[in-house]
Amino acid sequence: MTPKQDAQLLVDELLPFAKLMLGRFGEFHPFGGRIAPDGSLVHVGARAEEESAPSQEEIAVLEEGLRSEASSGAIRAAAIVVNVAVKPPGGSGKVDAIEIRIDHRDGYSVSVFFPYAIEDDNVTTSQPFVFDGVRFAFGARAERS
Repeated sequence: MTPKQDAQLLVDELLPFAKLMLGRFGEFHPFGGRIAPDGSLVHVGARAEEESAPSQEEIAVLEEGLRSEASSGAIRAAAIVVNVAVKPPGGSGKVDAIEIRIDHRDGYSVSVFFPYAIEDDNVTTSQPFVFDGVRFAFGARAERS
């Protein structure tokens, strides 16, 4: 599979779970997924030291685990899913969105944003948009701005 195909596989697998959690609880903790060299896909979660840990700590735990697996060759692609507020291209204000951060061993890295609305526990997403991503699993650790 190509890096873009792996990215699409991660999106197709992880987006429905994020929408399910938003519909049930109105939010979700950061979580992720990884694709092994054989193509198997597994969801991953993070448990921070403290029960009430902020999302950034959970993201750091996910990144650390995925970086470790990437450095050992155990995965070919990784994703982290986060609930964010973001300004879409050409937009004047921020919108709530599901962000799926994808990092692939072949150098492909993107952040895909799915703006969403919740009405009566039903989550609808609008047209996604993509920004260049940050290499969080493969290569040097980069800081997000």
